[in-house]
Amino acid sequence: MKTIFSEQHRLRDAKTELYGGELVQPFERLSRADIIIKALVESGLDE
Repeated sequence: MKTIFSEQHRLRDAKTELYGGELVQPFERLSRADIIIKALVESGLDE
């Protein structure tokens, strides 16, 4: 699987997003990216 990520992605750090008419914590956020990157590295799929 190809994974595309750079440190520039960290510049997009929204605090809220609109969902169902309410402001909520974003679903796509830096902490989720960190979890995914860590899992890719640990599984050897981080190329």
